[in-house]
Formats: sequence, structure tokens, C-alpha cells
Amino acid sequence: MRLPGIGFPLGARALDDRGRYYLAIPAWILGRNGVEPDSIPIVRFDPSTSQVDTIGRVQSTPRPRVKGKGPGYSAGLPMYPFAGHDTWTVDNAGTLITVRAAGYRLEFAVPGRKVVLGPKAKVAPVKVTDRDKVAFTRAFLERSSISGRNGDGTLSLVPAEMRTKEAIREIVDANEFPEVMGAFASAPPLIDRLGRVWVQRSRHMHERQLWDVFDRSGRHAMEVELPTARRLIAMGPSGVWVAATDEDGLERVERYAVPNA
Repeated sequence: MRLPGIGFPLGARALDDRGRYYLAIPAWILGRNGVEPDSIPIVRFDPSTSQVDTIGRVQSTPRPRVKGKGPGYSAGLPMYPFAGHDTWTVDNAGTLITVRAAGYRLEFAVPGRKVVLGPKAKVAPVKVTDRDKVAFTRAFLERSSISGRNGDGTLSLVPAEMRTKEAIREIVDANEFPEVMGAFASAPPLIDRLGRVWVQRSRHMHERQLWDVFDRSGRHAMEVELPTARRLIAMGPSGVWVAATDEDGLERVERYAVPNA
């Protein structure tokens, strides 16, 4: 969509029951003279009136860090992997749910009401290993596309010669990674049929996905670990939807029941 006053098309993260869209304005749009802000606004866009309201702010996504040019220089990754920063979503009623990286806690904000601030969740720090760096880079390249190889401006998958061990090593060595992961992943939180908020915990790349589940007061209610080679993709009225990957890389969709307590 194109918001009034912004010439770039932007995608929304959430849509409420009244048909209003929610999105964050990227830092690169708000930056001036090459300097980007430390925080960015979450806005609500009502297509029936074209009105845009700022309903909250979150940390800017950390910028990628690429080491100085020289022999073996790589263009680098377009993000700063594993770095901690805020994430957010909006429920069907229009409640802004923000997960703060500082202290790992949830905030529930409804316009005109007092913000509900949950207690801090305690998690053990996870050190970023070289295995994590390599696995992240490989996964990123396998999911990415590039342009220009076909000569017609269309996108194509990253070719095999750019995904070799040597090529991946070059990218890993050219990028800076944090020593410790943020408490949770940057994936948007999910909301189940009971209104609980699911936040993906940071883990080593080879480990199973782990999700923290919070009630509407922000209290940590339970942890859910997925089976091997599975990732959580959506919530439904009768459980959760999971993508399962087999040894050949093929995916299927599975549904799992979720306990009420």
C-alpha cells in the first residue's frame, strides 16, 4: 500500500476486524543525511478515511555490519543476524502488542487506555557460535533470489556456485555478528485462539524451535518446543499450523492441538 506522504509502497504486518492496517515505517525512509533514527513508529492506516495514526514506537532493526573492504570482501548480509531488538503484532481488536528487547517483556496498548506492562521474562543467554553463523548464512542464501542473471531483469534463485562452502565462508568472515543472541527472534509474535501471545525464543540454528507463551497480563504461561525439522507458521481455531521439512527438503503442513492451560 502507499500511505499519504510516503512515495514507497509498504507492506502491512497486521489487519484488525475493522479493516485497518498496521505497519512500521522503516528507518531508511525516516533517515536524514544518512543518519537513521533509533526508533520507528507503528502506524494504523484506515483505508476508508485514508487516516494514518501513530500508535506506538519500537527499536529500529539493527543495521548490517560489514567489515572493511579488502581481499575477500563480500557485499555482506542485508541484516544484523541474531541481534536483539523489539518485535510486535496487533490482535483482531486493534491492541498493539510489543515485545521489548530491554528486559524481555510484553506491552499491551489500546488507544485511550493505560498500557499493560508484563513482568520481565528470565532466559539464559545464548552465545552465537560459528556453526550458527554458517547455518544462518546458508539458510539465507537458499531462501534468497537475485536479479540480472537472465538479462531481462527477472529474479532467479541464488545459483549453486554462490552457495558453496567457500562462498558462505567468505560472507561469514565479512560480516560482524553479536557475541550473544537477543532473547527472542525477530519473527512477529502469534496470537492463539485463547488470546495468548506466542514469541519465538532465540536458539542455536541446529536446535528445535522453542516458543514462549504469555497470557494477556504479560505473564509467561508455558513453553512449547516443536518437533525436529518443523517451524510454526500460523494459528487456527483448533490449534497451530506447522511446516514440516523432510530429508529431501520437501515441506508439508501439519496441525497440532494446543493445551488450554
